[in-house]
Amino acid sequence: MIHHIERIVLTVTDVDRAIDFYERVLLMTATTQSQQTFMMFGEQSIQFERLGDEMRHHALEGSANFALVSEWSMEQLLQHLRSQQVAILEGPVTTQTAHDSEQFVYVNDPDNNLIKLITRA
Repeated sequence: MIHHIERIVLTVTDVDRAIDFYERVLLMTATTQSQQTFMMFGEQSIQFERLGDEMRHHALEGSANFALVSEWSMEQLLQHLRSQQVAILEGPVTTQTAHDSEQFVYVNDPDNNLIKLITRA
């Protein structure tokens, strides 16, 4: 039924600060369409909505919790996060499934949205 996520919308207090974090830390590309800012990665996107400007709902900054899969090894990911002075809230944690293993860490963006960064072996 569901094919893919079109986009995730995050409510942020400062769009420029959010763009800086997602470009610098997660290496996404910012684009603007119809006065809306999107962070692109592959065919997916994250859209930013400034707190108070949300149209149909009353979301709060820092209320999101989502996971992203990295192409990098955990060692590369940790080195990059440290170089960008991003605090690691938890991890790395290793989990094993029947088919493979994955490692993950949790970080917050500047608006305290919780991001799980996953690497798979």
